Amino acid sequence: MNRKSSLALIFFFCLLNFVHCTGDASPVPGDGTAFYTGLALEEADPEQALTLFESALKSTNPLIREESARKLIIPVLHDTKMANRVIRLVKRKDASPGELTLRCAALYALKKFDDVVDLVPHTANTSWDKALGAAAGHDSGFFFTESIDAAYIWALSELDPDLTLDESAVIAGRQSVARSAYKEALGHFLPLLEQNRDLFLRYPVLTGDLGRAFQYADPAAGLKLFAEWESEKEIPEPVLYRIHYYAGRMERSRGRYPQAQEQFGQAIPVAPDTEQKDASIWYLINSAFLENPEKAIPLIHVYQSKWHDDAYFSDIFDSLCRYLVAQRQWNSLLDIFLQLNARTKSPAIAAKYACILGRAVATNLLPANQAATALPVKSTSAPDVSRAFFNYALEQPAASYYYRALSASYIDKNVFLPSVDSAEPASSTFALQFFLGFFEQNLAASAFPYLRQRAPELSIPELRAIAQALAGAGRYTESIRTVALYQSRPDYTLTLGDLYLSYPRPFLEIVEDNARETGIPAEVLFGLIRTESLFDPDAVSWAGALGLSQLMPATANDQAKTIARQGGPDYLATGTIDVFNPAVNLHIGASYLQYLMPRMENRLFALMAYNGGMGRVNR
Repeated sequence: MNRKSSLALIFFFCLLNFVHCTGDASPVPGDGTAFYTGLALEEADPEQALTLFESALKSTNPLIREESARKLIIPVLHDTKMANRVIRLVKRKDASPGELTLRCAALYALKKFDDVVDLVPHTANTSWDKALGAAAGHDSGFFFTESIDAAYIWALSELDPDLTLDESAVIAGRQSVARSAYKEALGHFLPLLEQNRDLFLRYPVLTGDLGRAFQYADPAAGLKLFAEWESEKEIPEPVLYRIHYYAGRMERSRGRYPQAQEQFGQAIPVAPDTEQKDASIWYLINSAFLENPEKAIPLIHVYQSKWHDDAYFSDIFDSLCRYLVAQRQWNSLLDIFLQLNARTKSPAIAAKYACILGRAVATNLLPANQAATALPVKSTSAPDVSRAFFNYALEQPAASYYYRALSASYIDKNVFLPSVDSAEPASSTFALQFFLGFFEQNLAASAFPYLRQRAPELSIPELRAIAQALAGAGRYTESIRTVALYQSRPDYTLTLGDLYLSYPRPFLEIVEDNARETGIPAEVLFGLIRTESLFDPDAVSWAGALGLSQLMPATANDQAKTIARQGGPDYLATGTIDVFNPAVNLHIGASYLQYLMPRMENRLFALMAYNGGMGRVNR
């Protein structure tokens, strides 16, 4: 069925069930079909979609009401008739905070500004709530503290006539920063700095925007200015934090790593929250690593007890691990493992180090008696010590499956995972019903943006059920990403079902046909597709690579000609390759990998050359 036919059927269904303007019929209150049908009609018939979103405000599912309310905010601001209907539908005493945002918009449209100011403290505190409150109360400070989005732009259109020249200059500069037009931003900021510097010192967000503009457009001038500010007394701590943080970023961008470390070190004690504190510590250690990787090790000793989110620093431990292995600094690797093992939140990171240390002991690269101090062992013999490290890695349920499986293979064990059926089932909550509704209404392609926004509110069983639904609908890219959303949680335990979801086998017949033709194992081709496109046949990379196996156009043309010369299909017969056809794309990609195999030293280098080019790998 084509798209037009589908839309026609949806529209007919909607007329039968949701007569709004001309009849008395109304949807069943608990039925969410109005919301999903509205989504399907947003482009084809926006007015009918709005009618359906209004109907969905009667749903018994609070998520459907909330998301419908979001769809109606801007239309309500421009339609007083709709605003009056919303006031009747969304009662203050019964509405959720999210629905109250829509009521605020309706009150604003009806020019009941005092009521808006009164209601805003009871809403969800979203950007729209703040924008509506600012516009109703004529509070220009909103523009110096909030992120620039649709609500910000709307509030600006409402208050623009009331803004001073200085305020307009700051807002223009902030908008330039949001567009990454940093030189343009400085063009707005610099004249203002000479006339009204206190505006930046009063609002920390403005200091941050100024720091970003200097970092990318003129770091030397930024460092000079921030050094002058830093020397002054009574700078508020939130502003002082941004002065040091962005000065550190500017020093780092210029390759002045010791100076960057000094600035980040001064930012840490004045960081306004744990997230910004962790960011400062990360940049401090990263700057030390860039100067000399070995300088990062003592800093980990100092700061590991002071940061809050171990996962935030996993890339630093990965980079350090690669360096230490390449330099054969096994003692330092052991030292870091001891620190990781001492922290209850770090077993997943420590498992990687344990597996490598176990291998180092087994191959006599690290003395067994020295490594034995890290773990309880029966003896200091190399087999016992290495086995202890491998067992440690294997027994960390939150660790990477790769290092657990690798460790198990070294000691003739298996990784036992809970079966597919033993995973905790998801309860039928309003949230799960909301997301499964996308699949029941054949709107699987619309589900993931809502999921990304609401994922923190969902349980692991709920996310797992949604991942299964996405996979069942052929949305493998989004299914894999959904699994990743819950695999990073501290209470997560890997299941066999999650492995199937993370490593699916779509296009099985096409893959197996190409495996037989090229002699490349099917699992290698599946790995290639997963890495290149996450099984998205319509994938387009920033570099211009296309389709399942991410073919560059020139490579695809050359390889297609080779296939035709060898008696295969002529994919250029029509003048262009149907590169988004999975069968065509994968045949060309597999043939290109087959071409690379004998020209590179091994399969790993061939795969690297497939992604980055033979010349780069050879260099």
